[in-house]
Amino acid sequence: MRLGISFTHPHTSPTEWAEQLRGMGLGACVFPVDHTAPDALIDGYKQAAKDYDIVIAEVGAWKNLMDPNPEAQKANFDYVKNQLMLADYLEARCCVDISGACGEVWDGGYAENYANATFDRVVTTTKRLIEEAGVKHTAFTLEPMPWMLPWSAESYLELMNAVDSPYFGVHMDAINLMNSPARYFFCKEFLMDLFHKLSGKIRSVHVKDVALQRTLTLHLKEVPIGEGGFDVAAYARLTEAESPDMPFIIEHLAEAEAYTKAVAVVKKILETEGIALR
Repeated sequence: MRLGISFTHPHTSPTEWAEQLRGMGLGACVFPVDHTAPDALIDGYKQAAKDYDIVIAEVGAWKNLMDPNPEAQKANFDYVKNQLMLADYLEARCCVDISGACGEVWDGGYAENYANATFDRVVTTTKRLIEEAGVKHTAFTLEPMPWMLPWSAESYLELMNAVDSPYFGVHMDAINLMNSPARYFFCKEFLMDLFHKLSGKIRSVHVKDVALQRTLTLHLKEVPIGEGGFDVAAYARLTEAESPDMPFIIEHLAEAEAYTKAVAVVKKILETEGIALR
């Protein structure tokens, strides 16, 4: 498995950056700069990743492609396209965004997110991105979300069938799909079904944890790994079975110390499961 973090420690050069990751026992990364960085710096990080055998798991895009403001939507599309082009140049495993929200909060839940017309827009936008970016070496992916496409394995497969491109892949974030008590209490079964349906299409995996709060009504809260009810061990086993080179990226922590602690927790789980790090 290729463990990684979505955090960049202060550093003075790409080589120091790569040494830091390897010093933590990490073999995957989220690319630390975007397409606006100088070409020489981008090339420096690309070479450092190669020299230290670090898989570039993801180039993040994180813009609202469904923004209701036409000018903002166009600017967001252009940014995501440039990030996808960067991912292709780097031969990263994927460029990742969310499908987008039909409202002012870029990752918010709205009724319009579920409309057939929104599905069609997501498909059209994804096709345009892949075509205009001229993708040959990476995949564009959409991170699952509780209240926008894709919100399940089935909706992801629907999107993939509609987009119909070898350059559209799956970004696995099963924790974002923990949006019901059934999925929480029967986490292992849910994960097995998720990986079974999406196997062969997964490009990168995010890992965190979630805890069901004992208050009404339903409240699921993201928490540090090991403090919730998410079956990280089963998640790791399924990820390793999918590919021993699959990135397993820890995210959503506030500071370096929290990532160091989370890495230690995940390493302990992997050791118990007999999963080797690359």
